[in-house]
Amino acid sequence: MKGKKRNSNSSKLRTTKSSLTRIRFLQISFFVVLLMMACAGVYTTRLNQPQSVLGAHTTASCNSCQWWNIFCRFGLSKQNCNKSSSKSEDELSHIPISSVTGNGIYEFGQPNTADTSKSYLSGATLLYFWSQIEPTKGHYNWDQIRKDMVPWIRAGKKVIIRISTSGNYYANQPGSDSRTPQFVYDDGARFVTQQVTGGTEKHPAYWDQAYLNDFQTFLKAYAEQFDNDPHVAYIDLAIANDGETMPSKGTDTQTYPLWQSIGYSDQIWLDTITKIIALYGQSFHNKPIAVQPDRTFITPKTVKGKKYSEEKLLQTVIYLKTQYPNLIFQNDSLFPNQNLTGSWQDLPLSLEQAHEAFNSTTLQQEINTAIAEHGKYLLVFTKNIDDPKNQTILQNANKTFGY
Repeated sequence: MKGKKRNSNSSKLRTTKSSLTRIRFLQISFFVVLLMMACAGVYTTRLNQPQSVLGAHTTASCNSCQWWNIFCRFGLSKQNCNKSSSKSEDELSHIPISSVTGNGIYEFGQPNTADTSKSYLSGATLLYFWSQIEPTKGHYNWDQIRKDMVPWIRAGKKVIIRISTSGNYYANQPGSDSRTPQFVYDDGARFVTQQVTGGTEKHPAYWDQAYLNDFQTFLKAYAEQFDNDPHVAYIDLAIANDGETMPSKGTDTQTYPLWQSIGYSDQIWLDTITKIIALYGQSFHNKPIAVQPDRTFITPKTVKGKKYSEEKLLQTVIYLKTQYPNLIFQNDSLFPNQNLTGSWQDLPLSLEQAHEAFNSTTLQQEINTAIAEHGKYLLVFTKNIDDPKNQTILQNANKTFGY
């Protein structure tokens, strides 16, 4: 009887241990399944994100992670991944500069193209006008900008956004001769009409309060969309013609009488530019905002009275930087062997070609000038970007530009 009892107890003990083993196995299996599901969810989410959201960590470092290191493989542990990876600079060269800093070479042209295949591009400048984005008061067409951004985001690159309020450099909205929406004029803003090739062009009186009020409302909505967007490198200010600081194109003797008829003077124009910069600075707090000085003051030398030079504007912008530290300069007239003097070097600098380079030699000279000027960004026209003869020049420039 005692032997049978001992056998019975041993059998029960074995049964209990077996049950505990099965329970532990099920617990471990359940934990593994949950972990695999969680990792799969993270991996799927990260795959669906644009390259610039994933960042250099996922694209460059994790390729060398061991297959069993799922925390590293799915980006859950940057520390482990970085420790197990030792990628050389050459192996990381395929990652766009923009995924790290935003500095570098940007395509510039119209229409907004989407050839993102060139590794040396940090991104592109996307160009719009106010009446295109806000055709009627309070109704915004941000979807157009978002659509144009998508291919650049997927390629891990950034964009520069310019929404002009006047000018004829790019095609106006069909049926309109103004980049400023009609409702601004309906609200009381005055304007001048200028003869241009192919027709007429309407420019608002930028100093009229009706214009400034409507533009301020637009800028607030604009900043809500893009001030915190990681895919935007910086915002071009829209001061006047094509975003630049000249009221409109043409010689001073041609344009001055036109603008004087609605109240222009160099002092009024400087005060107005200051107000517009302030409106941007009060709306955009995180993105660099670029002022584009260019033939700002149009009072002819023959006219008596106080006249201002370009340096006067540069100094004003530098003073405003004490209030709006995200201000930068954009020089839109880059040419070979240029030497920017005065206050140009007192702010971070972006450089835009004055026009398409005639050949590869000229482009190389422009790039050398941009680097010598310590530019952070270089805007190159699409025609030069697409020319096969320029590919090596641009690839080499990308290794040094912006640093």
